[in-house]
Amino acid sequence: MQIYADVLDMDIKIAGSSQNPALSSAIWGAVAAGKSRGGFDTVDEAIKVMANQQNIVYHPDPDTARIYDKLYEEYEILHDYFGRGTNDVMKRLKDLAERQRNKHINR
Repeated sequence: MQIYADVLDMDIKIAGSSQNPALSSAIWGAVAAGKSRGGFDTVDEAIKVMANQQNIVYHPDPDTARIYDKLYEEYEILHDYFGRGTNDVMKRLKDLAERQRNKHINR
């Protein structure tokens, strides 16, 4: 959970429910209904009433969060380089692998 807090650079609060997906769906449903129909106007309002949060909070470490931000910047560069056509090395590697497969199948 500490890693999540550092990567997202935000506090992570631990829910007290063993059925978090169902509870989350119910919370969003109550917000969708709105206060005029017996629900809530904001997610925060719904959480205060519907959720059983534990008193455990993971706070991001600012230095570690900055490192994750830098890593993400590098990831974006690599993604664009390999994934957006700047460099077609992945397609060339895929073609080589396909030729090798075909070579072994046609023996």
